[in-house]
Amino acid sequence: MRNLDIVEVCKLKIREKIKIKYNRYHVLANSILSSMVLIILATLAVNVIIPGLDHNPVYVRFQNNRYVAFNKYGKDVWKSELLNTDEIPTTSNRQRIVLADLDNDGKNEILLIRLDNKNSLMNKCIFCYYPDNTLKWKTVITPKDSLYGKDICYDGVYLRNIIVIENKHTKQKEIIVDYVICDLFPYFVTKLDNNGKEISTFYNPGNTDFVNMVDINGEGREELIIGGVNNDFNKSGCLIVLDPEFIEGKAPGYRFPRGFNNGLMKYYILFPKTLLTRFSAKQCSGIHSVLKYNNRITADLYETADFVNENSEYRTIFNFDQKFNFLHLQTSLEFDARYKELIEQGKIQPIQDWIAYEDSLRKEIKFWDGDKFVNYPTINKYYLQAKAQLSAKTAKN
Repeated sequence: MRNLDIVEVCKLKIREKIKIKYNRYHVLANSILSSMVLIILATLAVNVIIPGLDHNPVYVRFQNNRYVAFNKYGKDVWKSELLNTDEIPTTSNRQRIVLADLDNDGKNEILLIRLDNKNSLMNKCIFCYYPDNTLKWKTVITPKDSLYGKDICYDGVYLRNIIVIENKHTKQKEIIVDYVICDLFPYFVTKLDNNGKEISTFYNPGNTDFVNMVDINGEGREELIIGGVNNDFNKSGCLIVLDPEFIEGKAPGYRFPRGFNNGLMKYYILFPKTLLTRFSAKQCSGIHSVLKYNNRITADLYETADFVNENSEYRTIFNFDQKFNFLHLQTSLEFDARYKELIEQGKIQPIQDWIAYEDSLRKEIKFWDGDKFVNYPTINKYYLQAKAQLSAKTAKN
């Protein structure tokens, strides 16, 4: 073979090797490019497309004078109207907006109550929205006859809180709202079905300061705990425990709206006033909060020194076990300061035996048995009767 032919063969082999390598790199480059495209598409799907398709609200924040609901990806899916200054959330424990799957279809509805001093109709309404801001239903709470006298009461309803529960028998969602008529009192708790239709109502002749769901007796089921005042018993502090199944009837008192039967509250506890109350301009006490630590229940009783300074409250903490047997008493720094001040002013004499004084307050704690107050822990008999009737009916069905 001539030298020239050998050179040509070598050139050809070199070209073939280069072509093979080029094809390999080309395939590799296309593969890398395809992978990058898939990564970009997956990223878009995860961060843009899928979050954009999820319209189920799972949490709410307050932003720019609106309630804003977000899906699980953190994308906003619903916004309320602009709220006025009365509606802007504060440190208050009022719960005015709730997300809940009312019809068990896997998507939450938005429940909202409003506060508008310029439009009283808003204060009576419970709004239920779909996530697309379509109104599913609206319920207007009808004010009850308060029997407090036309000079201080009017046709106003102030909704305060929304709580959603599940009926343990039907497994359907139910809605609890509480409200006052005269800006402060009297006080009502109403239960509605998941379409906003009223089921039953409970009435208390006084204001309330605290509402929460707590498993008081450690039975694995939360009950509605209400702390407040009963105006019909010398404006004394009261603690109310309502089983969500039996929100109905009237609390102890003498001023009742028409059509209210015996109250079906589980517990109704009336608290004594301390020796400091008689030097208060308000002559009023109330239960400010109820907390549970392990097996201990604490009820925070407040008393106020004057009308002008709302911060002049002094507190007494009543401690109970889970069955409301009294354990012991605690006084706040404000209570101790006021007590010392009254001694220095010669208005009261120092308590010589605090254990005896604590025992005297314990004996004044009153429990409603259904017909009268007694000075030992008891459950309202009408609640027990209603519960037994429901159990018998359920067993029969």
